[in-house]
Amino acid sequence: DSDGSVIPPRGPYRSAGDVVRDRWTSIWQHEVFNSYRGRVERPTHCATCPGLAICAADCPKEPAGWSDGVAR
Repeated sequence: DSDGSVIPPRGPYRSAGDVVRDRWTSIWQHEVFNSYRGRVERPTHCATCPGLAICAADCPKEPAGWSDGVAR
């Protein structure tokens, strides 16, 4: 962000640190980025998911967290 906050490209707007003050390794290891990396990219079920407009394919890896709770 313009104030130096580092946020993941998708997900909640939570800062993982400050690009000027914090070391990159601590930013990368922050829980915000760990959570981001724990998500899948364009799962196959997105095309038929009723929540796609809300989540923008930012689904958790576990099918239990998907909109319909069904693995496809």
